[in-house]
Amino acid sequence: MSDENTNVWAVGTLVKETVKTYWFPEGKLAGQVIAVATALTLFKDFAGRELNSFETGLVLAVPRSGTASVAILMTSVSDPSERNFLKATKREVAAYVLRIRESGQQQNYGDVIGIDAVYTPDGERVGELTIYRKQEPALEKPFLDPIDLMSVGLAGLVTKALTKLAARITGRLALEVAEAGAARAIANPTLEQVQALVPKGHTLQSWGGIIWGSGANGAVELLGKRTAAQLRLIPGLTIESATTLRNYMFNLGAGKGGVAPAGRIQLLDEIIGLLSGKP
Repeated sequence: MSDENTNVWAVGTLVKETVKTYWFPEGKLAGQVIAVATALTLFKDFAGRELNSFETGLVLAVPRSGTASVAILMTSVSDPSERNFLKATKREVAAYVLRIRESGQQQNYGDVIGIDAVYTPDGERVGELTIYRKQEPALEKPFLDPIDLMSVGLAGLVTKALTKLAARITGRLALEVAEAGAARAIANPTLEQVQALVPKGHTLQSWGGIIWGSGANGAVELLGKRTAAQLRLIPGLTIESATTLRNYMFNLGAGKGGVAPAGRIQLLDEIIGLLSGKP
């Protein structure tokens, strides 16, 4: 089952009873009994990584009565850092839909019989719907109804989960780019290597003046004064160049350079953090 408007599709549902666990591949009306270890492997394969503690708990938790099911929703995401078009689109777990249904034997019309809840892969609950008995007992539907992703309430929660996923992926990609830039920085740069970073039209002194100000306390006075967006407007200032400059200043030694190098090291650390998107 899929929703073309939100680019999300279900790949299967894990249904758990007190003593048995079933796996229902999407589109199949018949499920198969599986071991818990097999369920963990299925979830891990769809995630494409090791499961976190929340995901592991989803698989391991056993209902005291009735049934609990977990549907895996997938989506496709684009990695802008990937140059190979064929590899740029990847599958990610978009959300998990947890459905809990109490045994209906003692329930009356209008009683709460369960919930439908949508969670992000990190375990954040996006929202939940309370489910009431709307049928008379004789007309009660089976608990293993397929999940209707097109229902207004559930579709809205899935859309919220996708928004959170997009933000998480954007942050992750930014961090990966930042870490790659830091990895390319020179650990023990020479003065010549630092000068090679200076953009055209500037000297090391004029470029440094833009980055860390002037005078012994110029760098300290700039702490907390600029945003990442403002820093990115400075010619030649990147994660790589900022890290190389910081390493150069650090190697000079705060003791040898006096107040200026120590303040500049502190400011460059702040700049690196801002450009990398770290809080």
